Amino acid sequence: MAKPTHSIVSALLIAGLLSFQALFCHAISQDQDYTKQIRKAYTLLHQDQYQKAKEIFLALEKEPIGHKEISFQIEAGKAITCYFTEDKILSDAAARALLDPIPQSYHKSPLVAPVFYAMAGYAKQRKDFVLALHYLDTASILMGRKKAVDTSFMERIYNLQGQCFFHLSKMEEALNAYQKALTLATNYTKQHPNHLLKYTLAVGTVYAKKGEIDQANRYFEEAINLQKEIDRPITYYDIISLNNMGKLYFDNKRFREASNMFDKAIRLATQMDPPNQQLLGDIYINQGNIYLQITDFPKAREYYLKAASLSSIGDTKAQILINNIGYTYYRQQNYEEAIPYFQKSIDQAPSQPDAIKSMRSLAQCYEALKQLDKAEHFFVAAIAHTKQDDGTVTMEHILSLQDYGQFLLKTARTAEGIALLDQCITYYEEQRGNKKDNEAELHTNLAKSYIRQGQLSTALFHAQKALMLLESNFSGDSIMNDSDIFQSESPYELLGVLALKAHILHKMGDQQEDSTYWHQAENTYALATSIFKKVKIAYRYDESKLLIANQSHQLFRDAIELAYKRYLKSEDRHFLEMAFTYLENIKYSTLLEAYREKALMEKIIGSEEHTELQRIQKEIEKNTHLRSSMLPEAERHPQWLKDSLNATIFNLNREREKIENQLHKLYPEFSRLNKRLNVITPQKIQQNLRRGEVLLEYGLRDSTVYTFCISRKSILMQSNHIDHTYLDSLRMAINAKDPSQNHNLKEFQQFIRASSYLYDILIRPFEKEIAGKSIIIIPDGKLGYIPFEALITNKPSLEKMDYRKAHYLIKDHGISYAYSSTILLENDRQPQKGKKRAVLAYAPRYQNFRHKDSTLNHLSPIPGTSKEVETICKIYGGKAIIGDDATEDSFKSISQDYQIIHLAMHTLINPQQPSFSKLVFAPPHTDAQEDGVLFTDELFHLSLKADMAVLSACQTGDGTIHEGEGILSLARGFFYAGISSVVMTLWPVDDGSSPVIMEAFYRYLRKGYTKEQALQRAKLDLLKHNDPVSSHPKYWAGYVTIGNQAPLRRGPQSCYMIGLIGVLILGRLFQYIKSHA
Repeated sequence: MAKPTHSIVSALLIAGLLSFQALFCHAISQDQDYTKQIRKAYTLLHQDQYQKAKEIFLALEKEPIGHKEISFQIEAGKAITCYFTEDKILSDAAARALLDPIPQSYHKSPLVAPVFYAMAGYAKQRKDFVLALHYLDTASILMGRKKAVDTSFMERIYNLQGQCFFHLSKMEEALNAYQKALTLATNYTKQHPNHLLKYTLAVGTVYAKKGEIDQANRYFEEAINLQKEIDRPITYYDIISLNNMGKLYFDNKRFREASNMFDKAIRLATQMDPPNQQLLGDIYINQGNIYLQITDFPKAREYYLKAASLSSIGDTKAQILINNIGYTYYRQQNYEEAIPYFQKSIDQAPSQPDAIKSMRSLAQCYEALKQLDKAEHFFVAAIAHTKQDDGTVTMEHILSLQDYGQFLLKTARTAEGIALLDQCITYYEEQRGNKKDNEAELHTNLAKSYIRQGQLSTALFHAQKALMLLESNFSGDSIMNDSDIFQSESPYELLGVLALKAHILHKMGDQQEDSTYWHQAENTYALATSIFKKVKIAYRYDESKLLIANQSHQLFRDAIELAYKRYLKSEDRHFLEMAFTYLENIKYSTLLEAYREKALMEKIIGSEEHTELQRIQKEIEKNTHLRSSMLPEAERHPQWLKDSLNATIFNLNREREKIENQLHKLYPEFSRLNKRLNVITPQKIQQNLRRGEVLLEYGLRDSTVYTFCISRKSILMQSNHIDHTYLDSLRMAINAKDPSQNHNLKEFQQFIRASSYLYDILIRPFEKEIAGKSIIIIPDGKLGYIPFEALITNKPSLEKMDYRKAHYLIKDHGISYAYSSTILLENDRQPQKGKKRAVLAYAPRYQNFRHKDSTLNHLSPIPGTSKEVETICKIYGGKAIIGDDATEDSFKSISQDYQIIHLAMHTLINPQQPSFSKLVFAPPHTDAQEDGVLFTDELFHLSLKADMAVLSACQTGDGTIHEGEGILSLARGFFYAGISSVVMTLWPVDDGSSPVIMEAFYRYLRKGYTKEQALQRAKLDLLKHNDPVSSHPKYWAGYVTIGNQAPLRRGPQSCYMIGLIGVLILGRLFQYIKSHA
């Protein structure tokens, strides 16, 4: 075989070298391409496009890569992108296994830093924050070995470190880590604007946690500005920044600013598609907590129910909601409604913090319901569940001990209770800065306990301590100091403590006969009153306004007592006026506020805002009534329907608030009006009383009745002891049964004694002032149920039963009533409105009555109502609508055209929810817009033009007494609607005497008598013709007239008829003269 020549060998060698070079160049080219792909993947990762980055690494993993370092980079990239994109938590062993594809010798290379970051992330998810920090330290060290530091990756390391330190409550370390991340992100703002926003928020959150509000606020404001600058869609972080700012303001009791932040967060969250339900639910809960804190419980519940209607809110949040909804009912003293919520919260997860809160609240509900054994059981259970095996004292344990200690005080175990509360004070001092509101409540309850023990100085110390805890601006150096607290963000809590402090100072002045204490008590009462008005005006819902009026009534009654004492001691009329002002403040202040706003609303009728407001209000009423109708059988209705109703009502109320806010901007007088709850002065009353009128205004405080007697010439005030059993006895004697059925002498004697006693207390001291005059009665509390007309001026013989011979007050005086002097004088002197038509009278028959609300189908016909309304219309002129035609649709469409509205129909009183009391019209026709039932809250939003409403129905003046407001009867709704005078009934009227009284009443009205004179004469006519038994007050005293008593002016139609009759008479006379001539 021939040997290759030298040239052939050379050629082969050259070809081999060229082939190797080609292969080598190809490999380098491939590696460069892989490296380029890896860089692209990391760029996407730093831009938070994790899925796209992951797809590149997974694609590269399938390539035949020979270069070890490149393959290790791909493994590391896959590890970190899987961490960001896959929703799973790895154990530490599984996380460490991510390093297995990479040889041990490379574990100290910067290439594997992403793997250690992923391992740290999984540890954080497992809440193993210490291990996470260990892995992050390793990642940081490895990254430091790179020639060119990857700043974007270092940002992430510092950010994750910050999160771990934050969860470990190491705020300084967390702040340092977040600030490092922020510094790096600031240098590369254009590349990673979202990171800059995220780290800015994180720094602000740490400052907030540290309580450095100014610094936190600076970073949160900066985050909001960054969000505006970045041209990008709304993100999760934008909403979180607003939510965090709201929480910060909330924690620092800046509730108005917190609410604004939550509102903005809600607007952004609802704009996202789809919304993040869990985050949105969290914000709704936070906003609800604002209203819970400022004691606007109905509004708080609206937000909680809205949050509950969202899906995917999470079990923890669901339990919080159940507890919070129950708590709103508890604070409104609706204990029966609150209990199921608390029980459900406990059943879901007994050991969770919210279940512990529910145990305590459940105990307090049972305590209020006097079920003390059950209360004690849950108080003790809460203590047992919060006691730690290692002796650690948690805040929940302190709160459980505190609630139980307060329970012991109230159940006469004073020594045990005080010892337990003193122990809690020690615990609070060890945890200074936490739960100041709860500590203030503790001192408040100690103050009340020491009052009961007669230790007033100690009680005052604890009241002052509570004030200092509630208000950081409070200067508490002097026990007499109340300065710098009017602008407090927690006015409701302050109101209660100030009232308590004033009460203690008042008692100390009594005890020590030291006017210094009385003077300071006056100042404190005045400050508490100012705060009361501030809180009440801030509420939008009547339910909340009535609650605070109810809970503050004792404040005003104590202030009246002190002012009266000061007046007796000094005879200074300043104190007389002060007492009257406090008395007026407990008389229908919610009605007064609404009346004033209604007067302003009249000016914008026809405007776009007013029209839209009416539409929304009608929708709110419809849905609210539907929800209310479902309550008796709530379990039968599907949850989705209840959630849908709650969400609808929530959204409608937000729309209403938006329009109301627009009105306040467009018409500044609305804002000025709502900042005034000013009441009339006695001098102003004197100026406005007509000749022959005198006003008697009453105030009840326990067993004392205060009476103001105001005439055009004098102002008198007197205090008398009153035995409430006589009030109950008189009401029982009148309401007990039909007197014509086996009425006996003993019942007659009971009535005479009660009636005569009340005359002696309430009227006799002022006989000289009222002689020959009409009396305006402004009652208080239970006095609102009493017909003063039926009080006996002189006791008749008790040997023979004869109601006709009794000398009733009505025989000497016309009597009318008013809700308050301020309301009376504000509407009483308005010019009468000329009307085209006189009376509009309704009388449904109820025979074979069928209504979609089956609870109404048992209503029986009211005898004589059809004849009553027909006769009235013949006497006075007008239109009678009877039977099936007497519908709610008809009433709402034509009622504005009449001077008098007369309603002879059934009234159903709802004592638990007065706004759901209702007048029942005829069943609606097929094409009807209304449901045939006129609720009180519907009247609130009608605009009626009549001068008088006559409610000739069952108990239209009856209702629940709300302390601090008055009797919430259905008649009150007609004043809301704009009618200045109402004739109503205090009890179910008698079917025989009612038409007789009403016919006579209208005859006297037609003759030009004032309303109280017309009603007086109608009753006296009945007494004149009735026998000794049928003269019982039950038959005639139930009708009372309230409000404007001026005579009714006949409308243009009546004047036209009178003129026409006059012309006809003159014509006849002319013909007669002519014919005889």
